[in-house]
This record gives sequence, C-alpha cells and structure tokens, in this order.
Amino acid sequence: MNTKEYLQAHRDGPKCKVCHKVQVDRGSDTTPFDPTTCHSIGEVTNNLRYAASWYFEVMPTMTEIDSSPRALLLQLPDDDGKPRTVSYRSDLLAMDHQENVALVELMSSKELKLLQQKHPERWIKDSRGQWHSPPLEEQILAKGFLYVLVTDEMIYEACQSIQEYPIEYLSLKKRTTQSPKNN
Repeated sequence: MNTKEYLQAHRDGPKCKVCHKVQVDRGSDTTPFDPTTCHSIGEVTNNLRYAASWYFEVMPTMTEIDSSPRALLLQLPDDDGKPRTVSYRSDLLAMDHQENVALVELMSSKELKLLQQKHPERWIKDSRGQWHSPPLEEQILAKGFLYVLVTDEMIYEACQSIQEYPIEYLSLKKRTTQSPKNN
C-alpha cells in the first residue's frame, strides 16, 4: 500500500471522525496543554499526547493531524534479531503543506532509555541528543512515509524557549490566530 492509498483508506475508515484539519488561522485551542506554565519535564511526560498535539499545531507547516492512524505491516527485528512481521501503529499521523505524511511516535526519554537497554540495535541517541530507530525509519521511509519520534525532552525544550521569550511567542500566537478577515 503506497502513501496515497494509505491516506485514502485511513480517511474512509470509521475512526477518521477524530481526523481534523489544522485551522489556517490557528484560532482554536484544541489542547489543555499550556507551554507557558510548564515548569518540569514531568508535566510534559504526564501530558505527552496533549503536549505533542500542541507541539505540532504550533508548527506552521502542519495542515492535518490525526490521533488514530491505521496500522502498517512492518518487518522489525525481534529479541533474537530476526526479522518479524509486526502490525505497527504510530501515535499520530501528520501531514504538512507539501502533503508529506509523517507517522509520529511519542515517547518519554525514560521509556527510550529502557528500550535502548533491551534493544540497542533498534534505539539510538545521536551526538545531538536526538533519538532514532533506524529499523523503523528505514521501513517507514520505504513505504513512502516520514518517521518522526517526538520525546518529552523535545517538547520541554520548546516550552522553556517560549518561557524565555514570551513576548515573541505571544506575538507569533496573535499573528497565527488572527483570521484573514482581521488582517
């Protein structure tokens, strides 16, 4: 199944009621997560799905976000390192303005460290501190999707940046929440 077939099947499916277009005017607050009051990584970890929704909705390139993507069949190494067919379901599906489709996985850094200990060939942290899963990335890319791993650390860093520069954030938020009629 290629990317377009996957998207069509996904949109035609019964769970696509939760699928939503991100408003161009960004005027709707769809998540209770507030980055300006987030003071610990634990707050992000405990609200990871809401925090990730906020994280993607403030990205000006995202046009569609869905919290119930369909499963894909992938060949991933099992505990013995042998390839095994698994049904993989990401946490979110996101599409940008160029219609690139990304399967988004949400994980806490604590969870990733445990997975890395158990499966060091599947989970790595690069020199910049970004987590990767080469087997997942390779399989998903071969099917025409992007793989995005979002961690609580990434979102917390974005929150800290917003708190450090609140005027810029509020100015950007004001500009992106104004409808074209108001400009």
